[in-house]
Amino acid sequence: MGIIYDTYKMLSPHSPYASAVVTGKPLSLGGSKGRKEATAQGGAYVLEEAVKQGHIEGLSSLKDAAVVVQGFGNVGYNIANLLYEDYGCRIVGICDSKGGFYSQEGLNPKDVLTYKQNISPEKSVVGYNGLQPLTVEQLLTSTCDILVPAAKETQIVGVLAKDIKAKVILELANGPTTNLAHKILIEKKVYVLPDILANAGGVTVSYFEWLQNKAGENWELGMVKEKLRKKMVTAYTNVVETAENYNLDLKSAAFVLAVSKEIEILAARGIFP
Repeated sequence: MGIIYDTYKMLSPHSPYASAVVTGKPLSLGGSKGRKEATAQGGAYVLEEAVKQGHIEGLSSLKDAAVVVQGFGNVGYNIANLLYEDYGCRIVGICDSKGGFYSQEGLNPKDVLTYKQNISPEKSVVGYNGLQPLTVEQLLTSTCDILVPAAKETQIVGVLAKDIKAKVILELANGPTTNLAHKILIEKKVYVLPDILANAGGVTVSYFEWLQNKAGENWELGMVKEKLRKKMVTAYTNVVETAENYNLDLKSAAFVLAVSKEIEILAARGIFP
């Protein structure tokens, strides 16, 4: 992103808003504090609000809740670490593309990251602390309260959905659940926090970065996080209200809400051309 900014700046040296052309930039080039962990942070706020409002059956608190995270890149690591450090969750399972492991006692995500980056010859979480390796499919269907798919799309398919034991799924990857699997999960009364809502924290803080660049401001991390919390909680509340009004699951409600806003805007603008 820094290269894109630099290229535009060199070609348009007199542009007053060159830094606002692209987001996700390094801090030294006008990036926003909190952008790197924003997707995970936004998801944590949505999950926290769902628990606070009593919407997840069998889960009244995040304290000591068992969490399985699929994917251990930027988003996967950050959500595991946030839930562990800020909310007191037990991170019982982690996997990456090569496999994973499960530990009922829980573990520290920072220790797992150190193992993956500095010890594992394959740069994988597999083999951490001598724990028995599991396939991705085994981990997705392992016992937990919260399942966080944070890798790539279509990881939860119909045949796996039938065996998923989580009370809530926090979709931080894009499209991690197939339509059939989603239908099965809803029928099983698994509370699915859909990607269109749950992983919007990243693009929201990119929007904040654009605002800062346009205004020539540099917000402190606390301000970014508070604004993000407000946006995510409001979005969640609006989606829940839509779901209740139309008797829909949250994924369908999120689409209805989004399309309704577009229809309202188009109607207000008139018929030209």
